Amino acid sequence: MNKRRIFCVSATLLALSIGAAGCDNQVSGQDFPSPVTHAEGVKFVIDTAKADRSEAGLSYGDLAEVRITPLFERLLSDVATLNSNSEPADGTPILERLNVVRDLMDIFIFAYPTPEWGDDDLWGRIRGHLEGGYNALAAFESLANPEAEGFDMEDREDADAYEELYDRSLIRLLGWVEVFEERAFFDDYADYLSSPDHREIQERPLNQQNPMFWGGCDAKPNRNRSGIENIAYLATCVTVIAEWEFQGLQDIDEPTRVSDYSSFHSFETHLAVVATLNGYFPAIIESGAGPSELEAGMRQLLARFESLNAKLVHYEKLMQDERDDEDELESLEDTIGEEWQSLFNLLDDEDMHDVLEDIQDEFLS
Repeated sequence: MNKRRIFCVSATLLALSIGAAGCDNQVSGQDFPSPVTHAEGVKFVIDTAKADRSEAGLSYGDLAEVRITPLFERLLSDVATLNSNSEPADGTPILERLNVVRDLMDIFIFAYPTPEWGDDDLWGRIRGHLEGGYNALAAFESLANPEAEGFDMEDREDADAYEELYDRSLIRLLGWVEVFEERAFFDDYADYLSSPDHREIQERPLNQQNPMFWGGCDAKPNRNRSGIENIAYLATCVTVIAEWEFQGLQDIDEPTRVSDYSSFHSFETHLAVVATLNGYFPAIIESGAGPSELEAGMRQLLARFESLNAKLVHYEKLMQDERDDEDELESLEDTIGEEWQSLFNLLDDEDMHDVLEDIQDEFLS
């Protein structure tokens, strides 16, 4: 595959995001938007151990060490800055880094041995602590914008309720910090994560495998492939799932219906995982074009999905609110229906099925 091909795939994805023509026999004259570095709900940050071609020959376990070690050490330093004077906005960069470490643990799960029966599973404990920390930090960080959380700060009752939630969220977060730092020290989490198996692919129970990564693929890495080749294999697998799920989108009548929303959200999530893998590991692209083209197009398309998803979440909140306004609900439902139909028409017109197949062809085989 060449860079011309990957540009056409990317151009089509970007075109889908803005409702323009894609790339057929020639590149459209459309001025494409700037690449999206991260989209809401699919945040990532790689500020150390950036991917480059020097990683191409590393084994799966080697790559796990190179990627996870510096980020986890940085995360430990970040967590140590959280205290009783921390503000919700202080949590944003820490939350993003925590999310990356959490993702990388899921991607490299087979580099860490399953313990003998009766022994403590340190991988499972660390992963569980990261999950608890993510939830606690996300809850606290969300309070940076009270209005977005439904609080009218001009209203005394709402302001008091916000302060109470703020205090509870901070106490919960600091409780997690205390336990996490203690266990990270006594069990030497950093040493464990920096010591994966560099040669063999380990066994891991299915219930520990993230269904958005290896757990949904019914597959595992191969010791005869390099680390990057195994990640490319994973990205191909997730893209195949997204391709299969796209066919189910044709049956969506009402995105606000639970079953229809589930189909919509699952496709969006798998598309986000493909973009994230490409963002973390640009070397998985066979042409060497890197993430700036393919990932940018996918992020722009995801922005359309996430905009609609935000409306669906708001709709659900209104449905659960005893003070719901029927006129507002009806208006929002109409807006959601129109946006979904517009988005699906774009996906259908550009033949998203073929686009996803083209993306699979771009990954290292």
